[in-house]
Amino acid sequence: MKRMSLGSVDFEGVELFGIRARFTDSRVDDSSVPDGWYHYEVRGSDDDPMSVSVLERHVTVNFSGTIISPRPITFPAGQDYVDISEEINWDPEPEKGAE
Repeated sequence: MKRMSLGSVDFEGVELFGIRARFTDSRVDDSSVPDGWYHYEVRGSDDDPMSVSVLERHVTVNFSGTIISPRPITFPAGQDYVDISEEINWDPEPEKGAE
């Protein structure tokens, strides 16, 4: 799957570990992510690659999306992934002042 420029994909709002972030089902080119934002990829399950299972720095198999966050997401010590299947809110409250 080709990596896309951040400006050429559509995002939806999500909340993850109390952080308001943006999700897209496209792969995003690292070089297009602005300074101060953090880029993660989402891996789906073996049974349904489009489901949301874990967050990683880069996903090779079962890619299901990209999350861009204004704050870093902490991974458990010694792990290069974090389970987000129960942590992601697909319908967060709108941010105050958001248009």
